[in-house]
Amino acid sequence: MPVDHSGRVGWEGQLSQLRELLETDPAAGLDSLRGFVLLPTGVLLTAQQVARLLNVHVNTVKRLADRGELEFFRVCKRGDRRFPLAAVLDYLERMTNERS
Repeated sequence: MPVDHSGRVGWEGQLSQLRELLETDPAAGLDSLRGFVLLPTGVLLTAQQVARLLNVHVNTVKRLADRGELEFFRVCKRGDRRFPLAAVLDYLERMTNERS
């Protein structure tokens, strides 16, 4: 599990912990995602929530979406973006594999 220079678990470790929690105890896993939108298609995240998960600025998330690197849906009249959690996890895996 990756650890950064401060001794904290890196985002890859957090990602694997979240996946494991969602697989072993979905109720507890979803409780840890408090504030996220859950639809029949899965968990949908706001751009701000994705930014926190990826540890980037919200504008970076929007640029990734506009370039087609991150799947999203437009909702409401304002056209707010919602990102499927599965798409965010897939993006993280792709980025991790490209680094390897």
